[in-house]
Amino acid sequence: MADQKSHHRVRNTFIVVLLLVLIGLTAGGVKFILVRQSMQVRINQQLRTLASQGYPVTLEELNDWYKVPDGEKNAASLYMEAIDHLKEWDPDAMSKMPLLSDENTAEANEALNPATVELMEKYLTAQTETLGLLKEAAKLKYCRYPADFRYGQKMQLNWLPEIRSCQRVLCIQMQLAVAKDNVSDFMEAFTVSTALVRSLEQEPTQVSQVVRVACLGMSMTVLEQALSRLTFTEKQLADLSDQLASHKDTQAWVRGTAGVVCEQINRFRNPDAMMASAKSEDVELPGWLSKLYWVMGWADRDTIEYLDVARCALTPGWQTSRDLLSISKALKAQDNAIPKTHFLTNIGCSGWDQVFDLYVQHMVQMDCAKTVLAIKRYELQHRSLPETLEALVPQFLDVVPIDPFDGKPIRFQCKDNQVMVYSVGKNGQNHRDWTKNSDLIDQSYDLSFTVKQNQVPPPNPDPQGLTI
Repeated sequence: MADQKSHHRVRNTFIVVLLLVLIGLTAGGVKFILVRQSMQVRINQQLRTLASQGYPVTLEELNDWYKVPDGEKNAASLYMEAIDHLKEWDPDAMSKMPLLSDENTAEANEALNPATVELMEKYLTAQTETLGLLKEAAKLKYCRYPADFRYGQKMQLNWLPEIRSCQRVLCIQMQLAVAKDNVSDFMEAFTVSTALVRSLEQEPTQVSQVVRVACLGMSMTVLEQALSRLTFTEKQLADLSDQLASHKDTQAWVRGTAGVVCEQINRFRNPDAMMASAKSEDVELPGWLSKLYWVMGWADRDTIEYLDVARCALTPGWQTSRDLLSISKALKAQDNAIPKTHFLTNIGCSGWDQVFDLYVQHMVQMDCAKTVLAIKRYELQHRSLPETLEALVPQFLDVVPIDPFDGKPIRFQCKDNQVMVYSVGKNGQNHRDWTKNSDLIDQSYDLSFTVKQNQVPPPNPDPQGLTI
């Protein structure tokens, strides 16, 4: 009898434990489903917010977002044809070209050696067809390269390195015009080069915008040389300034970021795309683990986290480099706060602050270049340099640009017929103060635009014909 009671007690205990386990599993399952549903609701809310701001949230929408307005001609076919006609040259010969070799790059106000000039002429002759097509493409306002964003990470942007090659050809053409003291040829080549750069403005990828900034940086290097050696009219200087102003399009960077966000959302919500994303970042992730990451809702968790960071990156209404620098700092803080175990979010947000910092530097350098052009225009009219940058407002500048790194107006200094406008750079320290011994100071952190003059312009009372 005692054995039967003991048996029943064990059995009842087992049944109770089993029921408790089943209840616990059921409750856990219900909670898991509710949590997953709540995460989906939150993701959908975040996506609706992005969509309400005009951003694409699917690959199909992204592909449609990048388009040429109805009835307008697309310059991409001409640019792609120009790329096809690029002539490859011997690498040894190319290494002797200016911009590609420090050894063959003269100082801003020094002439190139005759052998280099002859080599440039031969190279440009070989690129005649490409140059002609680039000139024709520059006449068109809109460009949409043949990118199909529906392929997601598998999409190729093969034209980007070739666009850089075309930009080098145009920079060599500009340098040859400088070497031959031909202002009109320089102006034409500069206009074509800025049009080539502008052809990437609508392309919604960050890598395209990075290439755009790099290409414009090459043009800025040659522009420094041109302003040091050529004689420009006030109208030509104003035209150069207007062209630079057109490249300070903050929305281009927003479009690039929005495209990256859209592609990343697709990866987070697709296990196969997630695997490809991990491999592209050299992260070893077994197939079963990627499926588990998706099934357990960790991918949804990372999506929510990523979209919170993306909302910061796509902050509407920013216009200045100081605004963008604030966003960059906020992105870095958010990135540092992401747990290392949330590897998808870490992959998606990796390096965003560095990319934004690059665009901050680009905007600052554009401000410096525009300010130098304003100084040159002032000098043409007044036959002297301005004592302060405030003297340029409002005739030559709308406002004096603010250095985003310290919140003060950008610096302006003159010495030995050299005009320099500069920012203190990311470390916030003034390394280019000529009142100090600059030979002992590291200047690598500063961002500057410098023009060297061989002589002070002679008096000229005719304001319409003023030249430097």
